[in-house]
Amino acid sequence: MSKRASRKDYLEFRKGSWHVQVSVPVACREIVGRAVLRRNLKTPDRATAERLKWPTIAEFKDRIAKAEAALSATDPIEREALIIRARLDAIPESEHGRDPKDDSLTALLEAADGPEESLKWEALYAAEDIERTHGRDKAVTFYKTAVGERTPLEAHVGDFLSTQGYKPKSEADFKRALGYLKDWLTSSGQLATVEAVGRRNASDFVHNSLEAGRSAKKAQAYLSFIRSYWEFMQRTGRLTDDGNIWRSVTISKAARQRPKRGAVEGADEVRPFEDEEVAALLSGDWRKRPEAGLCMYVAALSGMRIEEICRLRLRDCGGGIFKVSEVRRGKTEAARRSFPIHPDLAQAIAQRVRRGRPDDYLIDGLRESTASSEERSSPLSKWFTRYRRKVGVGGGAGDFSPVNFHSFRRWFIRKARDGKFRDGAGFDEFSIEWVVGHDGKGSVRPAELSQKGYAGPDPMDIKRRVVEAVQLPAGILPFKETGPKGEA
Repeated sequence: MSKRASRKDYLEFRKGSWHVQVSVPVACREIVGRAVLRRNLKTPDRATAERLKWPTIAEFKDRIAKAEAALSATDPIEREALIIRARLDAIPESEHGRDPKDDSLTALLEAADGPEESLKWEALYAAEDIERTHGRDKAVTFYKTAVGERTPLEAHVGDFLSTQGYKPKSEADFKRALGYLKDWLTSSGQLATVEAVGRRNASDFVHNSLEAGRSAKKAQAYLSFIRSYWEFMQRTGRLTDDGNIWRSVTISKAARQRPKRGAVEGADEVRPFEDEEVAALLSGDWRKRPEAGLCMYVAALSGMRIEEICRLRLRDCGGGIFKVSEVRRGKTEAARRSFPIHPDLAQAIAQRVRRGRPDDYLIDGLRESTASSEERSSPLSKWFTRYRRKVGVGGGAGDFSPVNFHSFRRWFIRKARDGKFRDGAGFDEFSIEWVVGHDGKGSVRPAELSQKGYAGPDPMDIKRRVVEAVQLPAGILPFKETGPKGEA
């Protein structure tokens, strides 16, 4: 038998039995109190150790996560409280609440001098200092947080997100929703803690905050995030309440029936651009940011999603063909595709390919993906919203807009569909799907299986007919990186 197992197994054989061990990150070692958390499983049998190790590993990782949460707190008072709490949680259970050996004064003093009691006294002294400088409410919150009687709203966010598999946008929406709850509690004079939320003020928060100034659909999405967070805390024993208070809280009927701001009766929530809107966007003053102009042209003349465009590298644009290979998480394999570059883009794309390197991005100058947002297109998406409002497309700030950058893709598909009805078009609706990367799932059509599934992709010349059926609005010329307004 090997004396030492692989580190990824978390097991080590020493002194006749297996031990489970987890390394503590350097930044957390002062709080946790050691560099390695180790426990004797008291068995020489490897199979038994494998079965017994998981609860201990979960316990150790939970202690480390609490230390990391304490270190990440931005409020210095909350940070200090969470550090004391993490240190309390790191004390072995055998040292909690020691009983005196007898009723002598010496035994009583020894029992009161254990690590748990010492940390609670430390928290009490710190709370007294906080009361003098920040008031009683802040001091009480600090002490109860430190000793585990209060839980900051964000205390379990890291553990929650690690179990959800959210995309970056959903993760950001969850954090935004929890931030709204925290701000509302604080502005209402309440503590920003899990325990401060009850059925009454949860309902008040939804109606007075989540529903204010946003659609019922968006308010429902934010409510669902918060409800899932509470369910996680309850399921994992982090919440002692018997029921999820958010389960009975709903979006009001008035909010669901409220018309969208600026919406036209019968209009879709999001629609394709009209030709005059595409003309206004492509002829506007975007030349201080040519990458943005190119991105709009590519979207209009290819039907690609904005993130697909921003992930194109020059090696994906050679020979007059776009090759979409970097597919965003959550998209199907249909998103991986190749199709011809539109003639009104071909010259500008070819120039970029000639003067650049294969690994360069077609849309240059954007920041790389980050831990909080893996979408490279995020800066351009925000720029486009400001630009769209500036040129008078889709309404101003605060108005409901039935169009967004994705409306270029909708416009392309509509124009391609219109082209399908022309005499001698030479393509059908399945050809359009091959170009834009739709898989048709969710629709039960016998023709889908035979004409698209079994028959396979359309040849490149058929896809070329789809692309060339889409024409720029009258007066809009092919893309040029420089030139006077109205000539690109």
